[in-house]
Amino acid sequence: MVEGEPVVCAICGETAKKVGNEYECSTCKKIFWISPKKETCSNEDCSRTFLDFKSMADKIQNWIGISKRGLWKNLCPTHRRDMFDGIGTVCEVIQYYVKEEGYTPRDFEADLPEELIKLCLLK
Repeated sequence: MVEGEPVVCAICGETAKKVGNEYECSTCKKIFWISPKKETCSNEDCSRTFLDFKSMADKIQNWIGISKRGLWKNLCPTHRRDMFDGIGTVCEVIQYYVKEEGYTPRDFEADLPEELIKLCLLK
């Protein structure tokens, strides 16, 4: 973990809260009933800790590119933004494609919970 930097949820972008010895995203916990798991960025110059569901990359592969989903799974939101034109969280993927590419929230409903989609579009 980078000292003094908050732990961020790579799904919704919220700052995680420390609960006991673990970090928890209260927003994602309400939507998914569990909090994303703690991960460490795989970039060799980074040691950021972030929260993520590794399986989420498979759900958004149509938007980030099938060949890039392995890379997405292992990078923190900061390094994802460097590699994916400013997009680092699942919410940012949804926001970009709805606002910039003309997709509708319905285009994401087969893969993502409606509550997450709505939350992302309110940000």
